[in-house]
Amino acid sequence: SINTNHFPLTFDTSRAHVHQYHLKILPEIPEDSRDHRKKIVEGCSGAMKEALGGDFYARGAGVFAANKV
Repeated sequence: SINTNHFPLTFDTSRAHVHQYHLKILPEIPEDSRDHRKKIVEGCSGAMKEALGGDFYARGAGVFAANKV
């Protein structure tokens, strides 16, 4: 439980499921090419959303989604 100035907050973890995936881009790009990787993910985000069955969060080479594929 977290207390703020006006509202107590609690987290319901009974339905919390997050699956982690590693993004592999071929041909490979250097690990420090963050901007390039971000542009690639943005360019195919619609296809990724469809493949993952819903919304996802991508950070670096990590992809997090609620659905298991």
